[in-house]
Amino acid sequence: MARQDRIGAAVLGLCIALAPEVAALGVPNVAQTPGALLSGPNAPEAGRTPVIAFHGDMLITFPEAPGSPPGDYQVRAWDISDAANPVETQVLGYTRHGFMAHGFIKRGELINSGYTFDVDAAGTVSEASGIDFRMLGWTHGGMSVPWGVTNYWSYGDTSQPAEIYLDQPYGAPPLATFNPVGDTGVIGHPFSFGRYLFFASDQSRSGIASYDVSDPANPVLLDVLADGAVGGYWPDPVGINGKLYFFFPHDNPAGGFHVVDATDPTDLKLLADVPLAGNLNYAQFQDEYAFSERYKIDMRTFEVVLELDEDAVSRDGEPIDTSQFSLPIGNLVVTGGIFTGGSCSVPGFSSTHCGTGMSIWAHAAAPDTRGPFVGYHAPANGETNYPVTHPIQVLIHETLKSETINAATVRLMPLVDGVPGPQVAADYWFASNDILSIVPQQDLRSDTVYRVELVADGIRDAVGNGMQPYSFEFSTGNALAGANTPPTITAIDTS
Repeated sequence: MARQDRIGAAVLGLCIALAPEVAALGVPNVAQTPGALLSGPNAPEAGRTPVIAFHGDMLITFPEAPGSPPGDYQVRAWDISDAANPVETQVLGYTRHGFMAHGFIKRGELINSGYTFDVDAAGTVSEASGIDFRMLGWTHGGMSVPWGVTNYWSYGDTSQPAEIYLDQPYGAPPLATFNPVGDTGVIGHPFSFGRYLFFASDQSRSGIASYDVSDPANPVLLDVLADGAVGGYWPDPVGINGKLYFFFPHDNPAGGFHVVDATDPTDLKLLADVPLAGNLNYAQFQDEYAFSERYKIDMRTFEVVLELDEDAVSRDGEPIDTSQFSLPIGNLVVTGGIFTGGSCSVPGFSSTHCGTGMSIWAHAAAPDTRGPFVGYHAPANGETNYPVTHPIQVLIHETLKSETINAATVRLMPLVDGVPGPQVAADYWFASNDILSIVPQQDLRSDTVYRVELVADGIRDAVGNGMQPYSFEFSTGNALAGANTPPTITAIDTS
């Protein structure tokens, strides 16, 4: 059976098929004043806004009913080509809370978070039917395709055993059932990278644990880091200069974030514990920067380089909240808010919507001219004995045009005496936490060296910058010519 026919559970999800690029749509990529509020809050009546996606040159906002005051909870499409005057082009239906209401995943010209839509050349979104968008689940554990791992969150029952799935048909039994909470004490979100599985703590601040899942049926515990009350409401991975970090934004008992170095899964290390005022719960990333609540944070130094003024009053007099989502697009950042309390006096808006909705800010002065680049990948360059059943994961911290992620821009090839062979057929998935999963449609060959190439200027970001070229090699056998040599980087652009 071909692998593309075995990728997890069939879920009818939010699928937005892209149309040819329209010049009038997109994102303005011009000089800005960092920290300036360009517009917002937009559609505060939608309620809490914890997911914002940019796809097909349109901005899509997804509200969340739980945690919201009474509202319409409608998914909306926006034209933000004039960031100071975004145009709500359509109301698309009641939100369906994909990925626990906090994420989405893209595959080529499709985006998934609860519905099925088409987008025509003019940016018009219409619901379609009959599209089978396969994925493994609606949790963090399904964002590293084709892995599926039980998600623990303190809101629910954390005593149930965890299950591991890898590229299995819907209804198949799990490959493994085990008890990570009992083994480690960590209550958290699962993340799969190559042969490794991590559980990163939620707001319980119970630490981080790592497993070797080379054999998914027999997960092997590698390390537990429980010191320092490490944890965050919705942690996510960060790739910085070939290192794998985990970023834990938290507001319990006070605001701030932790950073853990998980590059060596056998030796997890706490790198930073930074206190910050505010309601830090989520984070998005661009280049070397994290965006969480009102902060832009340099992940090389863990210093705040920009703080948005949440006390700024929009032109409509509606208060601003940035705690729910911060999507960087070029030199702009689009934020989502939650009810902040207090009262609002704006005509036509209920006082229960203070802080909700979507807002657009500038986070950098110069236009964004830097191409996307690889921050981390698994397997590592020179890695041997890589499991033939496993996908390849790459972290690219940028808002990407997923329609540019394909076999022409991302290549997986066997090497014979250093010469590339025929390209391996694969599927490509890009999640809202910046994990690009390269999923071969058949198992890899044993005792074979493979090269992964990300072609120069192939993948494009939301404002049109092309990918910085990168390649690495690994082997499914126990030998690799040139193992442990640096990956091939044709050029580095830090502008």
